[in-house]
This record gives sequence, structure tokens and C-alpha cells, in this order.
Amino acid sequence: MRTTDTTPIRDPRNAGGLLTAVLELALAAPSVVKYANVIADLAEIVKVGREFSKMPRNYTNGYKRRGGSSEFYQRIKKLWEAAPQGALDLYLDRDRERRDAYGTAKLLADRILKVAVDTLEDERRWVRFISETRIPARSYTNTPASIEPPEWRKAWLDHVSGAQQLGADLSEIATIECEWRFRDLTDRSHRGRNIRAAWEAAWLSGNYRFATELIESIL
Repeated sequence: MRTTDTTPIRDPRNAGGLLTAVLELALAAPSVVKYANVIADLAEIVKVGREFSKMPRNYTNGYKRRGGSSEFYQRIKKLWEAAPQGALDLYLDRDRERRDAYGTAKLLADRILKVAVDTLEDERRWVRFISETRIPARSYTNTPASIEPPEWRKAWLDHVSGAQQLGADLSEIATIECEWRFRDLTDRSHRGRNIRAAWEAAWLSGNYRFATELIESIL
């Protein structure tokens, strides 16, 4: 059975692109498409997720937000704070399957907005999100020191799980992740076809560590 790599992605733009592409895959599933009128308000979130993934690096610069990204930030913030269209009707809807489909899709969409908002407001939040947390020992309770895994790990597993609940295929998710992981490890600039082919073969077979070491050896 295929497992899911939980190694944090370094660049928040790549993370946003990955999360958005997986959401798009989930929204295209037959079990969700039939509720197109209910999930219509998520289309704008997909749009800003794509835009965020293509931003120049200097856009993600905290409150300085150079290069016109302030307007983009306001658009994302508005989506983040807005109530879902038809939220009351959906709440009163007796179709449990439809309610569950929308609720799951909205959770995936909100995760994309959170990455974008946190990064644009303060990129240190992203650094904390993908970093381990060291918990110091507490002598008065006899608790040893410990290390908590990055928050990204749970967020990504939940994202994959939610997409699968909506009908997305895990192998298709893996193919999407392969694309964004390669970008992240090569800073979006590597064009070596042989290396790319070897990377894809290793990654899609589940040899995540070897795939990563392959890229790191040539950088």
C-alpha cells in the first residue's frame, strides 16, 4: 500500500500550489461535481491558490509586501473571513452527503488560504509550521525533553485524507505531489530531463528518501 511522504515543503508557494492542485483534483471527482452549485464559492479560492503559487519570492515579505501584493493579500483576507455562500441553507439541508462534501471541500480550501495569509503577514509563521518543536524537560513533573513533529505533517495527511474522502485517487495525488516536490527541491529551475525522469521513477514508486538524495547530490 502506498504511503504518503510528510517531509515539509520548504517554499510556501510550492505548498500552496500543491494544496490547490489536490483540491482541484478532489473537486473534479464525480461525487463532488454533482454538487457544483453548492461548491461554486470555492472556485475563487482555487484561483487565488494558483496565483499564490506563481508569486515572485519578494511578495512573501511580511507587511512590507512589495510589488503590488498588498491588493492580492486583501483579496485572500476577504475570502478567509467571508462566510460561505448559502451557509444557512446548507446547514438546514437534509442531504447529509451534500453537507459532508461541502464541509470537507471547505476544509481543504481553508487550508490553502491559511498558508497564503500566514506567509504574507509574517513568513516566520511558515517557518514555524514546517519546523520541529522542541519541548524542554520538566524536572518538577519528571517529563523528559521531546520533539514534536512539524505541523505540516498533520496538515498534509489531513489534506490527502480529505481529498480521498471526496473521491480523489491516491496515485493521482502522488503524481501531483511529485511535480511540486521536484520544484521545491530544485528551486524551480532544473531542466535536466534524465534527472527528472529518475526522480519521478523513484518518487512514484514510493522511494522518497532515495528520490530526495538523488536531487541533493546534483545541486
